[in-house]
Amino acid sequence: MTLRRDISKEVRTLIFSRDNYKCRFCGCGREDNIKLTVDHFFPISKGGTNDLDNLWTLCQECNKGKRDMILKKPTKEISSVGIPVPQEYSIEQVTQALQHYKKSTNQEQLTIYQAIIVVQTPGLTDGINPLFYPLPAQAIVNAIHSLEKQGKLKIEKAMLDVSNL
Repeated sequence: MTLRRDISKEVRTLIFSRDNYKCRFCGCGREDNIKLTVDHFFPISKGGTNDLDNLWTLCQECNKGKRDMILKKPTKEISSVGIPVPQEYSIEQVTQALQHYKKSTNQEQLTIYQAIIVVQTPGLTDGINPLFYPLPAQAIVNAIHSLEKQGKLKIEKAMLDVSNL
């Protein structure tokens, strides 16, 4: 089990800056006059680490009561996010991008944060539906969890295993 260590002020500032001072889950930002926190995507109790790609910005509302859960659905609805992304579209986009990643890098493991970046990388889209580009991070996470349930990938110790894609 990984031991919990404090996250330094410098790392917190780096994470806030990387995430544009917005909650990665609901999209609220400091301009909404809310308190932001840095949290582990994969909890320490489930093998998560303090690595930068396992840390993300959450607002206090989204982080409240989360404990060691891995967030899968937004804790509050946001009406300004636009057109909902059909899940089958998200799953197909994530599958294609991760297959391309596996083939081009000869790597079969990456973190969820790396997967989000891979899927959102320009040039890896199918060019069919620009309404959903870039695919929102939450749609990517939901697709990853669906692929895990289908047995097409595994999540273990904060890493995605894409060897079965």
